[in-house]
Amino acid sequence: MDGRRNFLKTAFATCSLLAGSKLLTACTPIKRAASEEEETFETFATPNALKGMPIKATFLDEISWDIPHQNWGTKEWDKDFKAMKKMGINTVVLIRAGLGKWIASPFQCLLGKEDVYYPPVDLVEMFLTLADKYDMAFYFGMYDSGKYWQEGLFQKEIDLNMALIDEVWKKYGHHKSFQGWYLSQEISRRTKNISSQTDNRKGPFDDSRFHVFISRHSKVFDDRSFGHGESIISALEMIMA
Repeated sequence: MDGRRNFLKTAFATCSLLAGSKLLTACTPIKRAASEEEETFETFATPNALKGMPIKATFLDEISWDIPHQNWGTKEWDKDFKAMKKMGINTVVLIRAGLGKWIASPFQCLLGKEDVYYPPVDLVEMFLTLADKYDMAFYFGMYDSGKYWQEGLFQKEIDLNMALIDEVWKKYGHHKSFQGWYLSQEISRRTKNISSQTDNRKGPFDDSRFHVFISRHSKVFDDRSFGHGESIISALEMIMA
């Protein structure tokens, strides 16, 4: 009986070794073929693949709305600005000064009139300081109340932002990187009645006329508020700057 058991153990062990050897032998060509296929795949890249339109600008999401103040500190933002500069970014745009109750800095004109939270960090000062350090242009995005624009109270939203422009330029205008303004509010067919509130002329209020209202107000500041001829920039202009 013991002889039979020993025979079976030896047989199973031999079969396992043979099977393992066959499996390893069979797998070797597959790995080699996969490696060769990867090398062949790399040659599909066109010779000018990395010579497309360079991206020279990016948005800075002030975080206050999307992730309520779970923000990076100065050290982390400094590393990010350094990396952006290294890859060719020369313009940064604060996507908005705030949205609803969350604001990027302690703006007194909003704290005094709107139901907003007091922010623990002055993100605008941080971003401008870093933009100065890395020789970048900075554009300031408007405040989005999250209600007046949606409710059709367009003039109230514009008045808030005009007061904000005054305060922001007075407080931050000394930064060499501060080059102008970015409109966060969106214009569409839904906002066509804006003309009855903000302009004496009849007809739909288009994007260019909305630009005029803000740019007229920002003209009181020095040349830097125009950002090389323009006080207001669009997303496309920003990317291709």
